[in-house]
Amino acid sequence: MTFEPWLFTTDTNLARNSVEAGIKGVVIDWEWMNKEARQREADLECNYGTLKDLVEVKNAIEAKIICRINSMGPHTLLEVDSAIKGGADVIFLPMVNSRKHVDDFLSFIDDRAEAGVLIETVQAVDDANEIAKLPVDYIYVGLNDLALSRKSKNIFEAVADGTVENLRTIFKEQKFGFGGITLVDKGFPIPFDLLLKEMSRLSCAYGFLRRSFKKDIKNRDMKTEIQKIVDSFRSLNRRSQDEKNKDRQALFETVSNIIQLDKV
Repeated sequence: MTFEPWLFTTDTNLARNSVEAGIKGVVIDWEWMNKEARQREADLECNYGTLKDLVEVKNAIEAKIICRINSMGPHTLLEVDSAIKGGADVIFLPMVNSRKHVDDFLSFIDDRAEAGVLIETVQAVDDANEIAKLPVDYIYVGLNDLALSRKSKNIFEAVADGTVENLRTIFKEQKFGFGGITLVDKGFPIPFDLLLKEMSRLSCAYGFLRRSFKKDIKNRDMKTEIQKIVDSFRSLNRRSQDEKNKDRQALFETVSNIIQLDKV
């Protein structure tokens, strides 16, 4: 089983260098509608990618091009058509609230690109069994927005309480991802190596390089660090079931301790 790191960027030079270093996908982020208001208190990133950005990155690299569009609305068909014409290989729909959202999204794509869905609302979690019946290629659990939707104080509660694992059992046919990626010796407040162990245990196929990756990679060789992530994931796949259970428990205890500290 392979693991693909994907990078959010519209910088063609960074995209080109990243792909040469081993990045397998570049994400052009068009999601901005209602996002700043939704995440106002969360200190998260809002991007404003354009069709021009998508086309320029597409022409600059030989790698998978992913486009995250805005959540479902009157604009969605136009955004899907634009992303496909611009060369997107995969289109992700965020903030899904129902099977109908995904049904409509798939009808707009009409087999012209692969389809990805972000599970990041309480409603999507509740409707997961129905969504899983649809021919979606990729599922990603967005911990930040899911925490906001659940009114959780800590984004990792959905990992600790088994929500992410349960979603993986539901979406067993899809390429699955959750959490964010940084260097194997970095990560705060959860060490990334603990998250990578859980990604391996849940047979994740890909992950998004988090914002902190761009900070952590400074003064490091990107090709070396990306290879470390891929090699670590490959090695983790060879763990015994007992080792996987111990690593899972270590992650859950770390998350639980952080949640308890947040309550103090």
